[in-house]
Amino acid sequence: MIKFNSYQWEDASDVLVVELAGKLDTDSAETFFTRLEEEVETGHINLIFDCHKLEFISSLGFGMMIRAHSRMQKANGAVKFARLEGFIAEAFQVVGFHKLFENYPTVEEAVKSFSE
Repeated sequence: MIKFNSYQWEDASDVLVVELAGKLDTDSAETFFTRLEEEVETGHINLIFDCHKLEFISSLGFGMMIRAHSRMQKANGAVKFARLEGFIAEAFQVVGFHKLFENYPTVEEAVKSFSE
């Protein structure tokens, strides 16, 4: 099961931070994308996925990340990652996501990157 907690960053109203916790897998992938679509429909197109509580991501979960990236690009936005750690950081390297997505050690640094 994936937990999806989102909030706007206080100094950047155009940036939405999405805290992911739990497992992004077959059972939760569609729920994840549905929640993401809801955020886009309310005008949030610059997203930061805070992954420090993400425990597992399956191949379908990686597919959902690509789908999210594509969706944000169509809306002239972007997806960035913060606090990828341990197994999740290794998995991102193995599948080559480090070439597609920017990863920052803190949420604050990821937020600042949108204004650079």
